[in-house]
Amino acid sequence: MTTKRRGRKLIEFAVYKGDTFKFIGTAKECAERLEVKVDTILFQSTPVYRKRTRNSTKARVILNLGAYEE
Repeated sequence: MTTKRRGRKLIEFAVYKGDTFKFIGTAKECAERLEVKVDTILFQSTPVYRKRTRNSTKARVILNLGAYEE
């Protein structure tokens, strides 16, 4: 999927289920693939969510990998 945005920075996220790597994508791509809202992806990438789910082995972990220019 290509996003046509000249000069805009996009943020990539890595998605894990427990310790298993699933995929990398933008917030929109991750939301579409996981069938959730973009806000859910953004929330699940926060330290608060990680703290709440730190004892769970099946929790989804979403890491912010930073921005890149397309």
